[in-house]
Amino acid sequence: MHKKRTFWRGVAYAFLLATLVAMLSACGATAPPPAEPSANDAPAADEAADTASADTESADTESAESSSDDAMALDTSEQESPMLAEMVAAGELPPLDERLPVNPVVVEVIEELGAYGGTWDMAVTGQADANGATSYSHEPWVIYDDTCSEWKPNLAEAVEISDAGKTFTFTIREGHKWSDGEPFTTEDIMFWYEGIAMNPEVSPSPPNILMAGGEPAVIEAIDDYTFSVTFAEPNGLFLPDLAFVFGDNIQTYPAHYLKQFHADYADADALAALVEEGGFEDWVQLISAKLDANVATNPDMPTLRAWKLTDIGPPWIFERNPYYYKVDTAGRQLPYIDQWRLQAVEDGQMVTLKAIAGELSYQARSVSFTDLPLYMQNQEQGDYRVIKAP
Repeated sequence: MHKKRTFWRGVAYAFLLATLVAMLSACGATAPPPAEPSANDAPAADEAADTASADTESADTESAESSSDDAMALDTSEQESPMLAEMVAAGELPPLDERLPVNPVVVEVIEELGAYGGTWDMAVTGQADANGATSYSHEPWVIYDDTCSEWKPNLAEAVEISDAGKTFTFTIREGHKWSDGEPFTTEDIMFWYEGIAMNPEVSPSPPNILMAGGEPAVIEAIDDYTFSVTFAEPNGLFLPDLAFVFGDNIQTYPAHYLKQFHADYADADALAALVEEGGFEDWVQLISAKLDANVATNPDMPTLRAWKLTDIGPPWIFERNPYYYKVDTAGRQLPYIDQWRLQAVEDGQMVTLKAIAGELSYQARSVSFTDLPLYMQNQEQGDYRVIKAP
């Protein structure tokens, strides 16, 4: 079947960014993730599909092939990507039920259940652009619903508000794991809070997300899966701020990996050796480099995101996280797409040229909305479609 790539235009900024992974996963390898819009952005392109010519095919033939392909996509016998199933069979990875949390996030289908596999190709104009592109895989504690009017849990299994809006109690999903298989617990939250956010050597001042009433919030671990955030005064903007992809966050840093770079936790001699080996002046420079808030410069750090960096670009290569905590409505682990590849180009003009040539799977960055007529004119030749998302 002849399937066309897709150009997207979106303007629902906060919602689309906060729910990108969910929508990408729900659409699968044959539908695009939501765009990251701005006044100067006009997106491109869907997951690369079959590009064999079908100009001579009849509508009936295409319809028959579409039905056949849809039937294959709806075959839910595969509960995980074949690449992961092979690793399980080889004894290199635990079975799926040991990799998912007890209560995984179920992502509602946007268009249709997807098929596993494929590569999402995207273009970036350098390291800074690659860092920004990783916002597409951001995993906030809460996200907005489809109406953008109410928040709902995402990374958190539940959030309770008490004490007249001053205390927020978060529940982490039992059995949730980092991409290396280590448990994700409140130890990771407390490492960020005590070792990073409230450590004056690493952070000269507390992050804005913790400030209310002129004082920083107090975070306490209640048990392995529960922690509270208490402010000096009611903070009605706290959860909306957490749902915003470019805002501050209660950071999720893997304590089991990062403690080796922190003076409060690591052996002094071993830490000194790491500082010298890396060419840093002190341990603060070392851990600041390892924190990798943009996840596009440190392939060694475990992640909770759908894809994990494996190769520093160009091109930047991300491969699926075998412990990702979301499934579709058929219980199949997400994401559908195995690999995310960020290609390096010289400038935005080259991004546009690649897009209209049909060389990108999806693109929202460095593509000017003023070129919309150009995108429209080249749809058939480039084998893509343009969608104006509300």
